[in-house]
Amino acid sequence: MAWAKFDDRYANTRKVKRAWRRNRAALGLHLMAITECAQHETDGLVEVEWIEERMPDPEERADT
Repeated sequence: MAWAKFDDRYANTRKVKRAWRRNRAALGLHLMAITECAQHETDGLVEVEWIEERMPDPEERADT
């Protein structure tokens, strides 16, 4: 079983704070992408199809 490790200061980084303010769902997508890469050992490569399947429909999405 693969696993992914997060720094305990993850939530305090400038980029994560900016993403949280702009669109909180972005952090969920980031977490899912990291665990997908860990599971399939892709060295950080996420396929476009994987992203497209998980992106919310623009008409249904509510930006925060």
